[in-house]
Formats: sequence, structure tokens, C-alpha cells
Amino acid sequence: MAIDDHDSEMRGEDAILIGGPSGLPESRRLCQVPDGTTKVKVGYLGGHEHFERTEERLSSTAGLARVYRWSMRTKVAE
Repeated sequence: MAIDDHDSEMRGEDAILIGGPSGLPESRRLCQVPDGTTKVKVGYLGGHEHFERTEERLSSTAGLARVYRWSMRTKVAE
């Protein structure tokens, strides 16, 4: 599941993206994903940051959110 600015209207569960590059904006770290999503991919600085679902939940401004932890970075193919 790739997350971008057009996903703000999506319904599902709230997600918090933990780890990865420190420069990834906080506004990108709180998002919504479809229920059952196991992996999230976020475009950032010419690559993609990959996050994987955990069983953890954290309190956020949107309520209780599922934690997705950073797993790897891939480069965009040219």
C-alpha cells in the first residue's frame, strides 16, 4: 500500500509510522490505511520508505492508531 497526499479521503484504520529517516515529516507519519494492510510504502527523497504492521497500538491525536515500523528503504528506478 503506497501512501501519498491523495489518500487522505481513504477510510480504514489510523496508522503511525515509526522509524526510518528522521527527516520524514510528522504529517506523513500519521495516516489512514485500509483495514488489514500489512505493509506501507511512503515516497521520500527519491526513494520509498517501507513500514510493516505490528500488533502495537499508540494513542494519537486521531485516537488509537496501529503502529507500522520501518523495515527498509528502496530507490526509485530510473
